[in-house]
Amino acid sequence: MQTRLFRIIRQIFLNSKYQFNLFQNVFAASLFFLFIGFVTGSSFCTILGLIKDSNVWDGLVIIFMLVFFERIGKQVYNRTAKTQTLLKFLNCWKTGILLGFFVDAFKVGS
Repeated sequence: MQTRLFRIIRQIFLNSKYQFNLFQNVFAASLFFLFIGFVTGSSFCTILGLIKDSNVWDGLVIIFMLVFFERIGKQVYNRTAKTQTLLKFLNCWKTGILLGFFVDAFKVGS
């Protein structure tokens, strides 16, 4: 007997099973890219002193990074199914970089 309630419950179960399998497959790689981004961001803050010693204006570095992050965000939200997982990992890397900047700002402030 196929009632409407039974179809809704079955659809919720299948959707949750799909989401769990997706989480199971992508979680480890996403966490890896987040940590790699954190190390990248922290390393960049460490070598920023060397960049500041050259004649490069600090605002130019910030503008370059802002444009880079905004382009990544634009690509993530305008993605196609073909490049979906690569862009998810790139977005995790970007989030890790920003987290590294945030943590390094606390190191500078204290």
